[in-house]
Amino acid sequence: MTKRGRRVPTGGTSGRPPKAIKGVNAAAARNAKAINKLLDDMEKREAATAAAEAALAAKEEDVKAMEASVARDREKLARDIARSDVLQQQREQREQDRVSKAAEAATSKLPPLALKFVEDSVQSLRPETGELTTLQQSRIILMLYFDLVKGGSSENHAKEQVAKTLRIGTDKVLAVRTLWYDKQELYETNGKGRGKATSVDDGRRVITKEQEDGLREFIKGEHEAGRQVFRRTVKDYLECSFGLEMSNRAVGGLLQRLGFKRRRGRIKIPPLNE
Repeated sequence: MTKRGRRVPTGGTSGRPPKAIKGVNAAAARNAKAINKLLDDMEKREAATAAAEAALAAKEEDVKAMEASVARDREKLARDIARSDVLQQQREQREQDRVSKAAEAATSKLPPLALKFVEDSVQSLRPETGELTTLQQSRIILMLYFDLVKGGSSENHAKEQVAKTLRIGTDKVLAVRTLWYDKQELYETNGKGRGKATSVDDGRRVITKEQEDGLREFIKGEHEAGRQVFRRTVKDYLECSFGLEMSNRAVGGLLQRLGFKRRRGRIKIPPLNE
């Protein structure tokens, strides 16, 4: 028996643990709970990241598929355009062959005298190099052109066929057609401005000898003063000094006829040292 009044621990080894041990256990439990929560959050974030990566991969696949589809559509469109161009060229070639064969067939049926008449007519209607274009020639060009267009030929083919038939340039046919479409007038050349000794007033501005001398002195004085001379400078001088109103283009032509030359827009005194 124990003595009365002696302090003896109760409960033995399985009794209540000390407070220090209880604090450690509680802290460990809290840490374990926090760790488990962090692990759960990490798992959730990893799952969300994996889902986002999968969605991004799916979108990239969709973009690749769309790009491939666009590329196929472009290739198909290019093939269709090329095929359309080839078909258009074939149609024009067939039309040209048809018209040529019809012309050859019609020509083969003509007697020799008629063939000679056609050849002489073409030679008489064909303007020589440097020859003026008359109203009659323009009228015949338009008649042949409109007749071919009315028969189903394209404008380009009709232009080439008229040029081939009359043995003239396609630019002449184009000039005749353009003037008629724009102003309903027949194309005609009158030879204005041809040759240096023409007696016809071609509309060019002519200045007197005194004005020419004054202009030369003005340009020379500007150069001696170190100032650059341009067409607009000469234009202002002529207008202020002599009351001559001219465009920049007319001034350039006048200076060229007087022997002046331009380099990078600036007027040089002749002779120009190369």
